[in-house]
This record gives sequence, structure tokens and C-alpha cells, in this order.
Amino acid sequence: MKRLFCKTAFFLVLVLFSAVYVIAQEAKLVDAWANAKELHPGIFHLSLEREQPRMMKIQLMKIDLKGGRYGFTGTPKPELWGQPMPDFPELNIVTVRERTAAFMEKARLPKEQGGRGLNMLVAVNASPWRPWQFPWNHKYAAHLGLAITDGDVLQADDLGRPSFVVLKNGNIDFRSKANPIAIEDIMMSAPGFQVVLSKGEVLPGAAKATALAPRTGYGLSKEHDVFYIVIIDGRQKDYSLGATIGDVGRLLQEFGAYDALNMDGGGSSTLVVWDTTDGVGKPRILNHQGGGAQRTVSYNVGIFAK
Repeated sequence: MKRLFCKTAFFLVLVLFSAVYVIAQEAKLVDAWANAKELHPGIFHLSLEREQPRMMKIQLMKIDLKGGRYGFTGTPKPELWGQPMPDFPELNIVTVRERTAAFMEKARLPKEQGGRGLNMLVAVNASPWRPWQFPWNHKYAAHLGLAITDGDVLQADDLGRPSFVVLKNGNIDFRSKANPIAIEDIMMSAPGFQVVLSKGEVLPGAAKATALAPRTGYGLSKEHDVFYIVIIDGRQKDYSLGATIGDVGRLLQEFGAYDALNMDGGGSSTLVVWDTTDGVGKPRILNHQGGGAQRTVSYNVGIFAK
């Protein structure tokens, strides 16, 4: 009887401790976003400046997907898809490179004006590509990884790269070697570079990385009902020195992500919101690249109001 009482008491203490821990973590997360600005219902933006472990300017976005009010899309399949690139014929065209702000503007145009008629509110760069060589201004992109937009497969070979995916049933996930998802179940796939956060833990390889650069990262909550974006500016002395891929994982972990990918970074890192403060509306870039330049990128992800 005494042994049973002790086991019961131990179990109750364990349950109580777990409940207190969960409440404490939730409170910590709420506090982390306390100064965020709600741009649209369920879409929050937070701008940070940190001096440790080095000078960093950080942009964070949290999109609450509960209720199904928002949808995802990506760079569309071009008319010349699958044809050899004029200036790089050994590669076939997968996408037309486009600046993230221009991607948003065009998506918002009515269909009769050549747009997609989407109320796009957030846009962010996503995927690496080839060719990437002097003069670095090729019009087209290939060699992205698994790229799918609105159910159209742009590139079926994932090249071993993980992807942020939106499934045909509306769920969001990360596709990787550890989490294979059938192509036929995917509505959108944006390839990235590597997994940096898995099941709440920064991966050892990411944690040991030391190279600094501007970075873009995507994160998902444990329940996969919140999407996170982080952009860290870099290569700008006395402004922002950049981040490691481990920093991407740690920042997304700190602000609520359970799993995360490091996406294409460097001069590609761009986060754009639709700003209506002028009464008309225009794209506003939240981060700052050195020289203020915007790179044309291979694949952008857009979040729109349904």
C-alpha cells in the first residue's frame, strides 16, 4: 500500500511539474512577442537589434494559420519552362528570377492585367539555384530542388535538399530525408539548404557552424499551425555582421519554432510586406541589404488572404 502511494505521489508530482514547465514556456513565448506589431490578423512582425554574440539586425515574422484565413503560393511556372537557357544551354529553365517585391506586386495585379489577383500580404525569398557565376545576372534559374507551385511541378528532383511544403489537404510541413512526403500530395514546395532545428533542438552540425552571412530561415510550431520567418542582415560593418546557420535555428527556437530550415541567404535574403499607410498600398522591404540592392531570386514564397 505504501509503495502504491509513493508511486501515485511521484506520478502526480511529475504531472504537476510538466504542467508548470509548459505554462512557463508558453509565458516565455508570449513575452518574446510582447513588442511585436500585428500587421494583419494573426500576422506579427518584430524587429530586433542585438549585440551578442555579435551585432545583428533581425526581422521576425509569425503567421498564425489557425482558422485557415491565409494561403501560400510561390513563383509560378514560366512560359519557357523546360527549354534550354539561352545563355546557359546545359541547364533547362525552371523559373524566371524575380525580385521579391516585384513578385508581390505582380501577384496582386488583377488577372486581366497579367497578375494573379491575390491579396498577398507577405513575401519572402526561398531557394538556392544555378547558374551562379559572373556576371551573376542570368535571367533564368535551375537546380533549385523540389519546386512546386499551385500543384505545378517545376522541378521534381529534390537534389537531397529539404523543402517547406504546403500539402493539398492544407497542412504545412518540412519535407526531408527524415520526413519523406509524396510529390503527388504537395501543392507547394519551396526548397531550402538544410534542417537547422528538429523537434525543438538545434542540430549539432548547425550549432558548430561559424560562417557569417545574411540569412533567411523558416520555422514551424510543434503543431504546424504557426509559420515563422527570420531574416538577419549581414556583411554591413557597424550595422549588422550576419549570422551562422546555427543562429537561424536558435532564433527561430527562441521565438516559438519546433522545426526550422535554413533557406537561401546572402544577397537573396528579403522580407516584404504590403504596406497601406499611404492609403494606396505598396511593397515595403523590412530588412536592409548592403547598398540597398534587391537581388532577383529563383523562388519566392507569398502569403495571401483567402
